[in-house]
Amino acid sequence: MECNICLEPFDATERRPKVLRCGHSYCVKCLGRLADKKCPVDMKVFVGRAVGLPDNFSILQNLEVPLPQRFWCISCEKEADAACVEDHPVRSLRKVRTQEALQRVKALDEAKAALASVRESVSAAAKGLKATLLREEQRLTARQGRLQATVGAEAAIWEQAKKDAALDGLPQALLDLSAAVTDPTAACAVTLRRGAAGDAAWRCEVRPAKDDSSSLLLCVLAASGQLQQEEQAEQASGQDASLIAPGWVETSNQADPLCRDRWHKGCRVKTAHGLGAISEVISDRYSTVKVKIDRSAQLVESYFYDMWPVLDPWGLICEVTPSALDALATSSSTQTKDKADLLASESLQTVLTLTGLDCSTSAPFCQQVLQRVAPRLERLQLVRPQQQHVDQALAMPRLHSLALVDVKKEWLPKVVAMESLRFLELHCKFEDALADPLPVFSRPAPPAGLRWLRCGFYPLRAALALARAHADTLEELQLVADTNKPYGCPDLALEVKLCGLKRLKRLVLQRVNAYGSLCGHEYCQSQKLALWNMFVGCGATVEVLCSRCDVSSMP
Repeated sequence: MECNICLEPFDATERRPKVLRCGHSYCVKCLGRLADKKCPVDMKVFVGRAVGLPDNFSILQNLEVPLPQRFWCISCEKEADAACVEDHPVRSLRKVRTQEALQRVKALDEAKAALASVRESVSAAAKGLKATLLREEQRLTARQGRLQATVGAEAAIWEQAKKDAALDGLPQALLDLSAAVTDPTAACAVTLRRGAAGDAAWRCEVRPAKDDSSSLLLCVLAASGQLQQEEQAEQASGQDASLIAPGWVETSNQADPLCRDRWHKGCRVKTAHGLGAISEVISDRYSTVKVKIDRSAQLVESYFYDMWPVLDPWGLICEVTPSALDALATSSSTQTKDKADLLASESLQTVLTLTGLDCSTSAPFCQQVLQRVAPRLERLQLVRPQQQHVDQALAMPRLHSLALVDVKKEWLPKVVAMESLRFLELHCKFEDALADPLPVFSRPAPPAGLRWLRCGFYPLRAALALARAHADTLEELQLVADTNKPYGCPDLALEVKLCGLKRLKRLVLQRVNAYGSLCGHEYCQSQKLALWNMFVGCGATVEVLCSRCDVSSMP
């Protein structure tokens, strides 16, 4: 006879059989290892040390009688009888069962891990949905307050307040969805497909009015912007057909670092001292050049510069004013004194533009900064933010300009849905591409809509999908792009054309990314010409610029 915990045979010493009050017996060695002192079968608690438990004398007496050894017949795949022992290969029955038990234990462990993963996913989804709904409730409350406060105002202010109070976006979608899911006749079909062939692996059809879990799923999808009404979905599917199966393999725009030596004599550059031309390239240090600054004919000044690539973090939306604060040095430093001084000062009370807030060094510090500037802030740049920092930005009532470096896919639908947002800049590294699956962008309802967009994130089809969603309002588009098959795309002009940008006035091709790496620049003129010809062919007048070639023309 053997212990059902260790599967080892009982003996009179080390594995002496002990009987519990519930009647089950195990060896003294295994019972001594049970920290919770519970019977493994019925979970009843026993008291005292294992050695002090009563012996199972029935088992001890049987130990004196030798038992016939039992075998497993490999040929018959059953417990061996006398004929099997004589004629067939056999194995120890106990070893066979031990091996089978280990396999089943592993399967049970995997099932437990799957349950834990699903539980965490459900909890995270519920938490995210609650946060989204709370923000929307706060926005509606603010709209109500503004509408009530302007009852006695001038006609123009009153009309604008009424326009701002129009129900749209997520609240309107959830209102329509609520009416649909409570309809007893409404049915929801779900199909899960796997593999390249898209074979259906799971299917179900439920009635949301009778199933709370399906209603929750629909609400989560609607809040993330992935669930659309049929008319919108048909329109989006027709526009995004070229993005579902792109004709290129996504690649990085980053050029070989040696391209820094392509700065040559005569290049026009913008410096801290003004516009100028490179008069000399220092031969022993490729990154250092001598620049002659434009002055009058009587005065010629030259300066030396380290020509490391730097992307202007804001373009049109950065304003150097007393109400602007560059927090990069303070937020990225490991010194706490400067951080404490900033939090203790009253300067944050007047900040309207906050740039360079690096959230990777001290997330709590950045949370405090954002909390103090939130009521008034209009422009914000976050570097390596976390979820809580993005949530704070989403709740800022006056924010109209936002830049995110190291953006995450799950943030995008909420960020681009901000009603007040007019200027947006997004960056991520090639290895952190926002794909599998691609984020889904809905057309914003008026008065929402971006006017200025800079995209430095991957894949290109996600960036173009974002531009397409704001085609009715976008006036300037900036793409961080190589000149030769940017992002691996063989025809950038065609892909931009498919965006249907109705109000575009300027397209800027940025040749450096937010991480200080240059993009290829060999075929700039032909690329700009192809884009310009495309716009002219569409009857549009769009200025096409390169951040390296057209420095003097940049706004």
